[in-house]
Amino acid sequence: EEVGRELSSIPCELEVLPQAVQQPEAKMAKKELEDLYVEVLYTIKHKLGGGVPYAEAELFAFAQDAFGMSDEAHHRLLSIAAEEKPPIPVLNVVVVEAQGLEAKDPNGKCSLLTTALFG
Repeated sequence: EEVGRELSSIPCELEVLPQAVQQPEAKMAKKELEDLYVEVLYTIKHKLGGGVPYAEAELFAFAQDAFGMSDEAHHRLLSIAAEEKPPIPVLNVVVVEAQGLEAKDPNGKCSLLTTALFG
C-alpha cells in the first residue's frame, strides 16, 4: 500500500516536460533554423582535411535540400557564412621521443620548442 502511494505521487511526463518536448512536431524557430543552417554552410565552406570525394557544390545542395531552403534563402545565408572569418587550423603534436637534437639557445640548454616541416 505504501508503494502504491509513492508511485501515485510521481508526476507524469506531461506535468514535467516543457510543451515543445511534449510535441515532437513542434518546429524550430525560423531564426534558430537559419542560424544552424549558416553554421552548416560555414563548416562546408571551411572544411579541413583532404581526400574528401564530395565537391563543395554537392554538399551545399545536400544541405539546402535537408533544411528545405529556397534558392533565395540559401544564397542569402551562404553570403552570411562566407563573410565570417575562416578558422585558424591548429595541430597539436606530442613528441614522444627525440634523439640527436642539438641545443638551440645561447646558454647551451635544450630548447623546448621544436620546428617541424611538413611537405
